Amino acid sequence: MGPSLLFDKSAFESLSRDEHRVAFQYFFNVLPPILALEIVADLQKIEPGATPETLVTRLAGKFLGSGPPIHVGHTLLLRNDLMAADIQMTGRPYPDSLVPVPDHGLGAGIYIPTTPTNEAILRWSRGEFRDDEREIARAWRAAKLNFPVEDLTKTLESRGVEIARAPNLGALNAQTAALVNNPELSSLWIDWLLNKAGIIDRERAYVWDRWLRSRVPFATFSPYGHYCMAVDLRFIIASRSELIRVRETDLLDVQYLYYVPFFNVLVSDDTLHVRLAPLGMREDQDFAKGVDFKSDIRARLGEEEKLDDAARKRREFALGFYPTPRSGSIVSRVWKRHCRPWKPGMGNNAVALSPEERAEAIEEARVLFAASSD
Repeated sequence: MGPSLLFDKSAFESLSRDEHRVAFQYFFNVLPPILALEIVADLQKIEPGATPETLVTRLAGKFLGSGPPIHVGHTLLLRNDLMAADIQMTGRPYPDSLVPVPDHGLGAGIYIPTTPTNEAILRWSRGEFRDDEREIARAWRAAKLNFPVEDLTKTLESRGVEIARAPNLGALNAQTAALVNNPELSSLWIDWLLNKAGIIDRERAYVWDRWLRSRVPFATFSPYGHYCMAVDLRFIIASRSELIRVRETDLLDVQYLYYVPFFNVLVSDDTLHVRLAPLGMREDQDFAKGVDFKSDIRARLGEEEKLDDAARKRREFALGFYPTPRSGSIVSRVWKRHCRPWKPGMGNNAVALSPEERAEAIEEARVLFAASSD
């Protein structure tokens, strides 16, 4: 299993089926609910030369089956975080419907059954759509999906807090940090997040009681909430400062950023993500533009197709699922950061080779790694 990877729709759509096959080989992919919703919303998309059904069928086919596990929704993660659950933001995704499987002999394991979303992806790939999915698509296309900038801005102004324009992205991050870490505004942030997570009644009272008794900084009280609040503030300041272009799809684009802490790498060509995502990422995370990622994957696919059967078997024996090292490669860089270094014996030992061929395969791999600067 390789590093965890998060695609937004722009990057997912740009890859061909064969390129997705290569990407799925090297990365652990968990599907955020927003991507599935964006895909089904294309049932109402008008594009010259293709019907909406054809567009969605083509996109669903890129999952090469039922697709990866579905990620737990960000509002549920936020709710649990506010309720004192330990939400780890370490690059590990939270697959929905995960079932722990204890085994006294082999140790604990997990089972991830298919979800209704996975079953829907299979149907879409066959061109089969339900009436309720068409209604969902129609509602999404008709809705105004702008991020509620003015709501929070007016609330801040009622507290005497004015959001100044940020001249650049560096100043934007500093201004965001100053606001989200201001102890006098912590109760405002918690109220905003409670509404975002849809927490009401007794659970809402429990969160407030926990906050009043905790006497800890907001970032300690709700680490994931603190992260989400920074995402929202960063977007609001950037839009008011004209550092990003405001669009009707902003609410969709921002939602991808709520999942970033649970992945090692985000791949996107969306301008909002290109500008804002790196500002909220940890040092051990990577951001890659979709066009650059596609170029790397396409080059790997081309190299793979040039190998004859004997060379392909040697490569599989020596490397297994480890990507072929390439200078300047995004894939190689991310694997080097997040995975164990390659060494002989890490490949696929089930490949039938003679002792001489095995030695040749290992030597070829050594040469490849020595030639790579990554």
